[in-house]
Amino acid sequence: MCGICCSVSFSVEHFSKDLKEDLLHNLKRRGPNSSKQLLKSNVNYQCLFSGHVLHLRGVLTAQPVEDERGNVFLWNGEVFSGVKVEAKENDAQIMFNYLSSCKNESDILSLFSEVQGPWSFIYYQASSHHLWFGRDFFGRRSLLWHFSNLGKSFCLSSVGAQMSELANQWQEVPASGIFRINLKSASISKSVVLKLYPWKYISKENVIKGCVNSLTQISANLPTFVSVVANEANLYLKEPVVPLNMMLPQASLDIHRSNISSTPPTRETLQVFLTDGNMKEIVQQFIDVLSIAVKRRVLCLPRDENLTPVQPLDTVLDDSIGCAVWFASRGIGWLVTQDEVKSYQSNAKVVLTGIGADEQLAGYSRHRARFQTHGLEGLNKEIEMELGRISSRNLGRDDRVIGDHGKEARFPFLDENVVSFLNSLPVWEKANLTLPRGIGEKLILRLAAVELGLTSSALLPKRAMQFGSRIVKMEKNNEKASDKCGRLQVISLENLSIEKEITV
Repeated sequence: MCGICCSVSFSVEHFSKDLKEDLLHNLKRRGPNSSKQLLKSNVNYQCLFSGHVLHLRGVLTAQPVEDERGNVFLWNGEVFSGVKVEAKENDAQIMFNYLSSCKNESDILSLFSEVQGPWSFIYYQASSHHLWFGRDFFGRRSLLWHFSNLGKSFCLSSVGAQMSELANQWQEVPASGIFRINLKSASISKSVVLKLYPWKYISKENVIKGCVNSLTQISANLPTFVSVVANEANLYLKEPVVPLNMMLPQASLDIHRSNISSTPPTRETLQVFLTDGNMKEIVQQFIDVLSIAVKRRVLCLPRDENLTPVQPLDTVLDDSIGCAVWFASRGIGWLVTQDEVKSYQSNAKVVLTGIGADEQLAGYSRHRARFQTHGLEGLNKEIEMELGRISSRNLGRDDRVIGDHGKEARFPFLDENVVSFLNSLPVWEKANLTLPRGIGEKLILRLAAVELGLTSSALLPKRAMQFGSRIVKMEKNNEKASDKCGRLQVISLENLSIEKEITV
C-alpha cells in the first residue's frame, strides 16, 4: 500500500515544484518507508510525481520509478496472482518492467487484465505524452482526481486535502476501467479529454457485457473543460470475475423452514444443512477458495516494530464507520491475560476486512425486504446491483482510513476467485431468507464457520460496526446517516496532529 500522486500543470503560473503541505502530509502517512518526488518538464506541461511506499514484499523500491526512456510509474497495489512475482521481487518494479516492454495499447490492457489483486496506478509515457491511470475492477485501492476551476491544472492522488474553492472538490476516480490523457493535446486545446478503456465481460458465446458506468455518468460531475470519451479502437479490459448466476429454482424454497422458524437458532440448526452431501461439498469448496484468498493476503509479510485519513465520502455514516475502522486499524488497546492487563500496540502491516460478504451473501436487511417483496428474482437483482456499485461505495474510503496508519487494507471476500466462485452458485445455495435472521442471511458463510469450529459467531445476526463499536453514541443524536457531516468539512493544518480529527 502506497501513497501516490501526480500533479499536472498546463501553465507556468499554476506550476509548483512542491505539493501542498497537507496533501504531502497525508500521502506520507500512507507510505512511511520511503518518500520521493520527480519532476518531468515539457514545453507544454509539467508533471510532479510523488510516491510514498509502505514496504511489504521483496526489495524496497522507492517510487516513482523511471526508466531510461523517461517513462514514470506509480503503483499502489498488490499482485496476488495472474502476473508472476517471485517472493523476493517487488511488484511495483515487476509491473513497471512489463509496462516498459508494452508496444501498444492492447499490450497495456492485456497486462492489467491479468493482474489479480487490488491496485491503482499512474503511468506516464514520455514519447507519446500519455498519462494512464485507473483502479482495479472493485476499486479496492483509493485514487482521487481534482480538476482546477481554471482548467490549467489537475491532480491524481491516493488521498485528498482540503481545497479552498467550494466547487470541484476531490472525487473518486470511477473504477469503470483505465483512463488515458494526451497531455500535449490537452495543453494545446485547453481541454482535458479522458479516453476510457472499460471493463467488459466476454461470455462463452462471445456476447460482450459492457461496463456499469456510462460515459455520461462519469462526465456528470466533471468541469465543462473535461470530457470522457470511448477509445477509438474500442479496446477494453477483461472483467476478472464471472457474471452473477441469476438462475431460479424449479420448486419453491421451503427447505427446513417448518423445523427452524419456530425455534431459536443453535449450532445443531445449521448442522442440519450439512447433512446434505451437495451442500456440504459446496461449503467445503467455499472454505478452500476463501482460505487461499486469506493466505495470499497474510503470508510472507515482514513486521516493523517502529510503525505508527484521509476525503470525498463525507456523510455522517462515512464519519461513524470511518472512525470505527480508523481506531480498529490503529491496533492500540489492552492485552488481557490471567496474570495482568497491559497496554499493547499491534505491529501488523495488514488489516483484513470483511467487506464483500454482506453484498454477495444477502447480509443486509434490505436484501430480506427485497426478497419478501419480489422473491428470489428480486434478491438476485439486489445482489447484482450491490456488486455493480461496490467500487463506488466503501472500498476507497476504507483504504484511505486504514492507510492513515501506514497499514494496508486487504479484502479476501473480494478476491477475484472468491467472487467468481460465489457468482457461479445459485442464490439459494448462498442464502435462504425464508429462515430467520441469524441463520438465513450469509448461510454459506455460517455453515463454513460451523465446519471450522466457530460455533458462537456462526449464529450471530449482523450488526453494523458503527453500532457494535458504539461510535454513534459519541456523535450527535439528531443527525441522519445521509446528512453531510460538518466534522469532515473543514480540517485545518493545526488539527492534522490530533488523532480524533479524521478525514475520511
